[in-house]
Amino acid sequence: MRLIGRRPLEGPKSFLKHRTIPTMRQGVARGLEPKTWNLVEIDLFKIEEMSKFILGRQALNDNRSLGTWTFVSALRKPPTGMVQIPDPIGAVWAPPQITVKEAYDALLTEGLESLIHELGIPYGRVAGDMPWLGRTNRETNAITMRVGAPEGALMHELGHALDNTYGLYRIIATAIKTPEFEGEKGALGELRALAALRYAGGVPTPDFAKYVQKQAEQIANLVHAYLWAPDEAKRVAPRAYDAFESFVMDHEELHPLMELQKMRSVVIAEREATYRLPGPILLGRYYAAPEVARIFTNYLTPGLGAHPVFLVFRKPSNAMVHLKLSFSAFHALTVSIEGTSMAAGRMMRDILHGRPLAAAKQAAKVLVEPIDAAARGHAIRNQYLTTLDPLTLAVDAATNLLIAGGGRVEQSREYTNRSMAKFADNLRRANEAYLRGMHGRALSESTQAAIRLLPAMIEAGAWPILQWFVPRVKAAAAVAEIQKDLEHLPGVPTEDTLLAIASKAVNLTDATLGEVIWDNYFLPRALMSAVQLVIMAPGWRGGSAVMLARGLTDPIRKAFPGQREDYRVRVPVSGGASGGGGGSAPPPTDGASTDADAEPPPPYTTVTVKEPYWSAHTTFLIGQVFVAILIAELYQHYLHHADHPRTVKDVAYPQTGKRLPNGEPDRSRIPGYAGIFYDI
Repeated sequence: MRLIGRRPLEGPKSFLKHRTIPTMRQGVARGLEPKTWNLVEIDLFKIEEMSKFILGRQALNDNRSLGTWTFVSALRKPPTGMVQIPDPIGAVWAPPQITVKEAYDALLTEGLESLIHELGIPYGRVAGDMPWLGRTNRETNAITMRVGAPEGALMHELGHALDNTYGLYRIIATAIKTPEFEGEKGALGELRALAALRYAGGVPTPDFAKYVQKQAEQIANLVHAYLWAPDEAKRVAPRAYDAFESFVMDHEELHPLMELQKMRSVVIAEREATYRLPGPILLGRYYAAPEVARIFTNYLTPGLGAHPVFLVFRKPSNAMVHLKLSFSAFHALTVSIEGTSMAAGRMMRDILHGRPLAAAKQAAKVLVEPIDAAARGHAIRNQYLTTLDPLTLAVDAATNLLIAGGGRVEQSREYTNRSMAKFADNLRRANEAYLRGMHGRALSESTQAAIRLLPAMIEAGAWPILQWFVPRVKAAAAVAEIQKDLEHLPGVPTEDTLLAIASKAVNLTDATLGEVIWDNYFLPRALMSAVQLVIMAPGWRGGSAVMLARGLTDPIRKAFPGQREDYRVRVPVSGGASGGGGGSAPPPTDGASTDADAEPPPPYTTVTVKEPYWSAHTTFLIGQVFVAILIAELYQHYLHHADHPRTVKDVAYPQTGKRLPNGEPDRSRIPGYAGIFYDI
C-alpha cells in the first residue's frame, strides 16, 4: 500500500497538527472512516510521514548550506536565469505570530495602569497594525491600547473612561458656565482651544479638525493635558483646568491623578507582546540554477503520468512489456548474458592494465556471474534498506558507492503499474467492509479487484525477473564497476572523483542492463514520459548505440591526453616533503609554524592523474565478443552439432544445423547485444 506521494517534499505534516479526535474509536463513532483498519499500516503511515518530513528539511538545510538554493525576497525580482523551487518548501512564510517589544516610562505607565485597575476599568493591550493607538468602549468602558502606544495615548483613553463613568463633560461644562467663572458661555471656548493644540504647527484635514472638536474628544484631551502638560493646560484653558482639578479633589478615588501629574522618571522599562498576523505573509522564495531545480522538478512532478489519456496508453504498454520480457525469459537471459559480458570486460581491463592476478581472479567468476551477481545484489539491497544513516558505513561500502552514482536497489516506478499492490488493497478493503456489514462497499471493492486481476497476474508473473532479479544484478554490476575503477587508481579518490566514477558506472549499467534510472539524466519528466510512450525500451535501444559508439571510439579519442578526464586522488607523502606519484607536499595551513618544532605535514597529499586509457565501454565490447563467441560455440556446435562458428554472423546469429528452403542455414537470435551490434 502506497501511503504518501512524492509531493510535497515535506509530506502532509499532519503529525504536527493538534489532535482534535483523541482516539480512533471516537472518530469511527462520529461516522469517519480511517485510511486503513490495519493498525500496523497506520503506524507505518506515520513513520513514513515523519521520515518524509525529515527528508524535506534535510534537503532544505543541505541546499542552503551548499549555496545551491538562493533566497529572494518577495519584494525583489529573482536573478536572471534562476528557477523557482517547485514545491511549498521553497516558499518562506512569516510565522503566524510575532513578538513585539515596547519601551515605556516605568513609573508613569505603571502608575496609570494601577489607577485604571483600582477604578475597575477593564484594560488590555494588543499588538498589531491597527489604525488607532487606543480606544474605549462606550458600553463596557473597557480601554484597549495598542502595544507601543505612548503614555499620552493611555491618558487620553483614561479621559474617555472617566467621561463614560462620571459624565465628565457635562460636569466640567456646567462648572465653567457658573457665575463664579467669568465669561460663562465663552468659557467653553477654552476646551475648543485646548483641543486645537492636537494639530499645533500643522494643517489638519477638515475631517480631523472636526473630529477633535467632538465633546468626547475635548474632555479626553483635557484629562490628557492635565496629566501630561499641566502648565500648557492652565495657559490655554485655565477655567477648565480649575474645574477638573476641583472635580478630582472632590473624588477621593481620583486623587492619584494629582500624583501622576508630577510623576516623571528616567526609568525605562521594556516588555513584550504577541502579535498574531492577519493572514499568511510571504517573505520570499528559494531559487536555484535550472539544472539544480530540474532535479527537484523531476522528483516532484509526475510528468505526463498525471494525465488519464497518457495512462490509457502507458499501462497497457507496461503490461505488454511484462508479457514479452518476462514470460518468454528473454529479459532474464539478456541481463544474464550482458552481466556476464560486463564481468568479462572487467577481466579484460585488468589484463590490459597489467594486473594478471586480478584478471585471473575475475576470470574465475565470469561464467557464474548471473548467479553470483544476484546474490551480491541481494546482500547490497539488504545493507541499503537496513542502513538508517549511510555515514555510519565506510566510504567504500557498497551502499555508499551505489548512492554516490545515483543507483537503486529496486525497480523504478515508471516501469510498473502497481497492479499487484492495488489488487491486494482492493481485496483487503473488501474484506474489512464485509466484516463491518458494509456490503455495498465490499461489492464495489470486490468489483475493482476483479478488474485488476488480469493485470495483477501479469505483473506477478513478471515480478521474479523485473522486480527481483534485474534490480539485484544491476546493483551488483554497478558496485563491481565502481570498485574495479577505484582499484585502478594510484590512491584514494577525492569526493568529486568518487562521484564522477560512480556516476559513470551506474550510467554504464543502465545502458547495458536496461531499466534506466531516468532521474540521473536530468531530462524533463514530461519528455521522458513521451519518449517511453513512443519508443519501446528507449533506454536499451539508446544504450546499445552509446555502448557501440563509445566502445569503438574511446581507444582513438583517449589516445589524446586532453580527452581523458582528470581524477584527483590522495597518495602517501614520501619523505614528509614531496608527494608520491608526482604530487607535492601540501603548504602549511594559515598560522602554522615553519619552525623545526612544527608538526610534520599530513601523511597524504592530493595529486591529479588521468583516467585509465582503457574505458569500461571498450572493455565491455571486448568482453561482449568473448562471451558471444563462447555462446555461439556452445549453441551452434555442441547443442545443435553444426560447424564451429566461422563468421561474424555465426557469432551474432548462431546456426541451428537446419537449412531454409532457399538453402541458407537456419539461425537463432540469442538474447543480448550481439545481434543488435551486428545489425548496426
